[in-house]
Amino acid sequence: MRTPRLFFAVLPAIVAFASPAQAFEKQQHIAVQTGPSLLVVSGAEQSTTNLGATLGATYTYGLSDMFNLHASVNGSLFTRGTSVADKQPLPRQPLLLAGAHVGGSYLIDVLRWVPYVGADLGATAFAGHDFTAARFFPSARAFAGLDYQIDRHLAVGGLARQEFFVTKMSNYPSRTEILFKLEYAWGY
Repeated sequence: MRTPRLFFAVLPAIVAFASPAQAFEKQQHIAVQTGPSLLVVSGAEQSTTNLGATLGATYTYGLSDMFNLHASVNGSLFTRGTSVADKQPLPRQPLLLAGAHVGGSYLIDVLRWVPYVGADLGATAFAGHDFTAARFFPSARAFAGLDYQIDRHLAVGGLARQEFFVTKMSNYPSRTEILFKLEYAWGY
């Protein structure tokens, strides 16, 4: 029972002596992200989850110390999902998903750790495997992340992003990404 009391006794000292992350308006960031990606493909009687890897880049512009605008591009390569022979075949399965999105995020400056949430809209192209030509679908994404400010210019972090293909929800309900991020900031 001493651990909770010790934690609450030391917490004010940690908060009092920690340096702030200091986000500023008109601050700009460029980041690269990579990590695993899961695409759900649904058929009439079954569904499968295709495993893939994502690589992306994001440019961010700080409207204020709490709100950012961003533009991002990313691509994911996927394995082909397996289907059970006695069930209906799955819809076409993509090898590559490539997208571009714009949106905003809300930041909470807390010491060197900066949590944030956001959303964006864009389009994603499906290509490869069962797609003879690229098909574009509008998509919406929601995300949450946590960055650690190493110094004024460099940050590392992670984010979880959920993408929904607005016009193809029945065949491609969602894509989930867990991304690791390296970010450079300037413009103080």
